Amino acid sequence: MSYFCKDGIMYDENNKEVEIEEYGDEEYKKFRDEFESKSYLRLCIDKPLNTSISSEKNIVIYDDRSNCYEYSDLPESERCKYINYLHIKAKNHEVITLKQVLTEIMNCDFYSVNNKEKSDYFNHVFLENIVRKPDTIQYELWLGS
Repeated sequence: MSYFCKDGIMYDENNKEVEIEEYGDEEYKKFRDEFESKSYLRLCIDKPLNTSISSEKNIVIYDDRSNCYEYSDLPESERCKYINYLHIKAKNHEVITLKQVLTEIMNCDFYSVNNKEKSDYFNHVFLENIVRKPDTIQYELWLGS
C-alpha cells in the first residue's frame, strides 16, 4: 500500500486518512521530547533506550557532515568546522547503551539548539541510526533530511 502526505496529514492510496502511531513507551517518548528540546536533531531511532551500542570501554561518535550539500560550496578550511568527535566512556564497566549515547549527544554543545552556526541551514536533522565502523571503536551518525 502506498501513502502520501498533504497539509501534514497522511493518506493511503484510497485517500483515507491514516493515523501514524508514534514509536515507544512513555519513557521513550519523554526522553525523545527532552532530547529534541536540547538538540537540533530529531530522534528517529526506533529502538529501546536500553539497546546495547557497545561493550567497549570507550567509543567515539564520528559526525562528518562536511560533505553534505549544505556545505558543499564552502572552502575546505570552513567545512572542517562541521566534523565532530564525541568520546563516550562506559560507566561502571557496563555496556554503552543507546540512552547513554543519546544523552551525551544532547548534552554536547555541537548539537545544542543554541548552536546556530551548526544548525542554521542544516537539513539533515533526522537521527536515523548509529552505526559502528568495522573493526574500530568509531560509530557514525546516520542523519537524514
